[in-house]
Amino acid sequence: MTSYKNLLFTLCLWLSPLISYADTIIEAGIHFGGDELLTTPYTDGRQGTMNAGEMLSFAFGPLFNMSESWKFQTTIGVKTDAEYATDVEVSWVRFPFNATFFYETEKTRFGIGMTYHLGPKVKGSGAASNIQQEYEDALGYIVEFNYRRHAGFLWGIRFTFIDYERKDLRLEPIDGNSIGLLIIAHM
Repeated sequence: MTSYKNLLFTLCLWLSPLISYADTIIEAGIHFGGDELLTTPYTDGRQGTMNAGEMLSFAFGPLFNMSESWKFQTTIGVKTDAEYATDVEVSWVRFPFNATFFYETEKTRFGIGMTYHLGPKVKGSGAASNIQQEYEDALGYIVEFNYRRHAGFLWGIRFTFIDYERKDLRLEPIDGNSIGLLIIAHM
């Protein structure tokens, strides 16, 4: 895993002088999928289920114009899910770094890239304070399609292919694959 971190650090360092020549991307998304990560029982008898590929994301970063049709985008953000009740709070958080090459037309963008999720962790509080799960940083792949409704505003769909491995246990990796619906502002 350390070699992936070095690769990402080198890529960021190499691209940093170009950031002033880039446009800015801000995106928000809702994601579905992945294996069941855990089930949280509540004292009122209900149960909340959390899947490894879900739920909300927010990211920002530069978009580099390599040519009229080819773009390179990097974003850093947060992807999170949580279960709340009066006596329980459980959260699933990771920090994705995405690097994607896009082919762009007047109305659409199609992209293929890599994603690296930093610090994946499940943490509970209240009646669920005994829930603590840490995962290794994870490398995955993304495929994305965007539709431009207006100048500077895109709708998107992203497929993420990634697995998570627990730090403390030697279990089978957890499937974090997901499909996400995105809203993207391009400035």
